[in-house]
Amino acid sequence: MIDNQFRPTPQSRILPAVFDALEVAGITDAVVVCANGKVFPMSESDTDQKIGAANLARMEANGWGFFQNDPRNADAYEFVGVSSGGTPVWFHQEVAGSEVKIAIGQAQANPGGAGRGGRASGVLGRLGRRRRSHPRPGALRCIRAGANHP
Repeated sequence: MIDNQFRPTPQSRILPAVFDALEVAGITDAVVVCANGKVFPMSESDTDQKIGAANLARMEANGWGFFQNDPRNADAYEFVGVSSGGTPVWFHQEVAGSEVKIAIGQAQANPGGAGRGGRASGVLGRLGRRRRSHPRPGALRCIRAGANHP
């Protein structure tokens, strides 16, 4: 999982080390998912700049897909439970179905609140708009699995 074009994390320089480790371990079933939060998906140009042409070519050669978080597309998510605060939680299907999850990103301060940005990269899910706009620390640490929620 990586952060989006609005975060300064140098993904194009970090991903080669991650890809090296995946290849050495013989992992062939891998994907990269961009945690866009409530921001629009990255354009092709943004993706090339953020991930890097060489990394995109390497992903293609290895059969590793690239996906972007889009909270407006409910079909891309799997319901996983309810947060300790009672908020229904869905994970992106590509993240929910992965045995190992690696998040590379950077939180940053936003106007109107200290350090609110960046929490979504650890989850890549969908929460109610109110919760995503004003998340509480630890709101997603305790998820009750198997809850019957639409």
